[in-house]
Amino acid sequence: MKEIEKFKIKENEFVINNNILTVSVNNQKIKLTNAEFCILHYLIHHQRVLISKREIDTRVLNLRLDRDGEICSGRFSTYSHVAAIRRALNKISKGLGNIIVTRPRFGYYLDNDNLQYQS
Repeated sequence: MKEIEKFKIKENEFVINNNILTVSVNNQKIKLTNAEFCILHYLIHHQRVLISKREIDTRVLNLRLDRDGEICSGRFSTYSHVAAIRRALNKISKGLGNIIVTRPRFGYYLDNDNLQYQS
């Protein structure tokens, strides 16, 4: 994984610093928790893929499931984290939070028809 990664999504420049776990959009640093950073990072790196809530819970957030498949640890839900990411993105540019699309009962994906990786 590169130390610094740059992406252009819908005319907005995203810069991910993997060393200090930060994201900037259009040269403005976004305040994200570690969980929120990991979710956004995962969505960006799995472009054009519908990611289920369970996958985010187990692979991204490393939450444990009980025998019934319910979360048995973790303070906030994936729904709360995604909502916080959207709010943070909307502070940078109105409507930017809409790049994260929810498919009810299926999961999330990044609406990234215009995603461009920059070296």
